[in-house]
Amino acid sequence: MNKLKSLILFVFIISVQGIYSQKQLTIGIDYYPNISVEFVKHLKDPQSKFSNSIGVSVSKEINNRLWLASGINFSNIGHNWESGELRFGTQHDGMGGFDPTIPSGEDFDKVAFTYNYAHLEVPIKLIYRLIDKKYKLYLSGGVMVRGHLRYSQTVNKISTTTGSSTESKGESLVDYQKITLGYQAGIGLQRQILKRFNLFMEPRMQLNPIRGKYQGERFKINRYLSYGVGVGMTMDLVK
Repeated sequence: MNKLKSLILFVFIISVQGIYSQKQLTIGIDYYPNISVEFVKHLKDPQSKFSNSIGVSVSKEINNRLWLASGINFSNIGHNWESGELRFGTQHDGMGGFDPTIPSGEDFDKVAFTYNYAHLEVPIKLIYRLIDKKYKLYLSGGVMVRGHLRYSQTVNKISTTTGSSTESKGESLVDYQKITLGYQAGIGLQRQILKRFNLFMEPRMQLNPIRGKYQGERFKINRYLSYGVGVGMTMDLVK
């Protein structure tokens, strides 16, 4: 967490330096709704989940085309997974097989899981403007320093015969790594609307590894690919 505090201080220093320099400085609001998909080997057909991040941004001009961008965001990612029809020991047919017509004694026959991870993110990106007029076309890319905040898991037991379901919260035995690095790239379009204000729209992709330690062994738990369109507004502080 000390590393994350240092990065937040870094963003603050960029902002203060920009105010007292002749280079252009902008601040803004950034909202990134996205679809997150997990790449895992132990689950069959994991389903995507709607995720999002929102935060404030600060960008400083390096030269006429190149900008350094940072900020701080609150984000969540995750995925859904649903089991097929479950088989219970009480449905054994006595001949080494399974008979689904035998009552299982359970009030559910399918389980759905929703996994969610919350992070505090500090992006460190470069923005290169391909077109720098009233409409600005640009490329962006860099790293996302991600501080793990919490993990949650929802378990939904479903009965396909009655349509009823029972929801509960699951717990994790994993000790999640506090700081990880993600990677983001995008191409965006920015439009000046007033003298100092700009609107932007930016299709993005982001790779988010989740790391942790389980039973004393450290390993990469999940990898998420997020894709969506970031939108927001910026304001020029130094022009």
